[in-house]
Formats: sequence, C-alpha cells, structure tokens
Amino acid sequence: MSPVAKSPESPRRMTRMRVEIPLRLTTLAPAPLLAEQCHTLVVNPQGCGVKLSRALEPGTRVLLDGLPGGVHVNARVANCLALGTDGRFFLLG
Repeated sequence: MSPVAKSPESPRRMTRMRVEIPLRLTTLAPAPLLAEQCHTLVVNPQGCGVKLSRALEPGTRVLLDGLPGGVHVNARVANCLALGTDGRFFLLG
C-alpha cells in the first residue's frame, strides 16, 4: 500500500485540550506590528488556538512569549475565525 498524502481535510493527528495559558503574541516582520496580552483556548502538540482582539491573515509570522518557564516560540497563523457575531474577538490557530 502506498503512503497517503495528508490533505487539509485529513483527520486531526492529536486531540485538542481546553486550557488557558496566558501569553503575549507579537507579529513579526513584514506584518504591521501588533503586540497583545492574550491566552490560549485550546492546545495540542502541533499548535494552539489563541483568543485575540484582532484578526490576522493566515501565514502571518508571530512570536509567542511570556509562556510558563520563560519559553518563547516562533509560529505562523494557520487560520483565523471570528468568535461570535460582534467581531470583538478572533480565534487564531
């Protein structure tokens, strides 16, 4: 049997856990500067979902710092969904 390529519609590899971890999200160049204190809503070994007050374009590079243990992580926005209908908050994955 030949290997099957993963598509965006493929099932998730890991279960997401609901956990709030405070952090600071900062956009990296060339995106316009944004730095905001926020927190995760869900996490798994491949990434996390962060609640933010602004939408960011998929592909935007970000720095997550202020994490427990002084850890910082470079990441890339995979998707951005509005939370609710009022446009006040967004879920970045």
